Amino acid sequence: MHKATLRKLVKQAGLADCVEIHTGKEVEILVTDESGEVDREATEAKQKLFCSKVANWGGIRNGYGAWMMREDYTSKGDWNDRTSPWHY
Repeated sequence: MHKATLRKLVKQAGLADCVEIHTGKEVEILVTDESGEVDREATEAKQKLFCSKVANWGGIRNGYGAWMMREDYTSKGDWNDRTSPWHY
């Protein structure tokens, strides 16, 4: 998806304040409260809204609570699942 198209869809969905567009294939979704702390519940809600209104992409939650959404994301499973490629 072109970056301009993605920016337009994000704006139409009302997510411009919490979605940072890195490329046309990757965005970061993060909501903070008044004190600057990450609001995990609100971030989760915005991530679901992004998937329903903008693009149904997959992604992961990073260490500080933001969602990194990618157009070509494919889940590789759980670290503790023995059938997963991520399993140690």
